[in-house]
Amino acid sequence: MIKCKTTYSAFLIVVILMTSCRKTQDPIPLPRAYPKITFPEKSYQKFDEIYCPLSFERPSYTNIKQDNRFFGENSEHDCWFDLHIESFNGDIHCSYKQLKSYDDYEKSVSDAFRLSNKHVKRADYIEEIVFTNEQGCSGILFLMDGPTATPAQFFVTDTSEHFFRASLYLNAEVNRDSTKPIYDFLLEDMQRMIETFQWEDED
Repeated sequence: MIKCKTTYSAFLIVVILMTSCRKTQDPIPLPRAYPKITFPEKSYQKFDEIYCPLSFERPSYTNIKQDNRFFGENSEHDCWFDLHIESFNGDIHCSYKQLKSYDDYEKSVSDAFRLSNKHVKRADYIEEIVFTNEQGCSGILFLMDGPTATPAQFFVTDTSEHFFRASLYLNAEVNRDSTKPIYDFLLEDMQRMIETFQWEDED
């Protein structure tokens, strides 16, 4: 009887050893994924604040934050503000300048190109799109591709009195693979701003 138990135990040990020595399947890495993004429904409302001589349609899910301070100093005009996009922790920074001379116009355009070119080192390329909308407002849209802090900027001017500039920023680490869907979504909003932009007479 004791001999049978010993034989049975030995058999179990052999089976366990053989089972444990079977080649295990190599783990298959899961494809790289990013958190699911919930986009707000597209809808717009008119931006026509009394401190700005202009109007356009802005995304209804943005909050207007007037900010007429520039590096601790008062800005040149009250029409400095952010369109804050809380759901994406981003902002469309907007600034306005009242032109007093042709030199003012040239300097404003030069500054707009300089600010967009600051991203050349990180951008794969920058596309400059000249536009004129149905209201006769003209300007240039800058589109940056690559790991830049801003994917889009634009300015609008009548070359004699008004100059307006807007730039999109997300307040997060730049990872273009994960943020591209958000940038594409917000680029549609900037294009809507451009299409509906018009100058308004100041009281």
